[in-house]
Amino acid sequence: MIICVCNLISDKAINSAVTNGADTPSLVYKSCGAKPQCGSCTEYIKQEINLAQITNK
Repeated sequence: MIICVCNLISDKAINSAVTNGADTPSLVYKSCGAKPQCGSCTEYIKQEINLAQITNK
């Protein structure tokens, strides 16, 4: 599913970036080869980062 409409970033790409160590929205964007634009997907990215951190403890 596309989460970031501005950059066409999917949930799978976001999850992959987080799994590979991206622990801030900026690093997720960078990992996906994009830059933040409107910011509407930032909350989703933060939730995925937080979930990964909780799961990996």
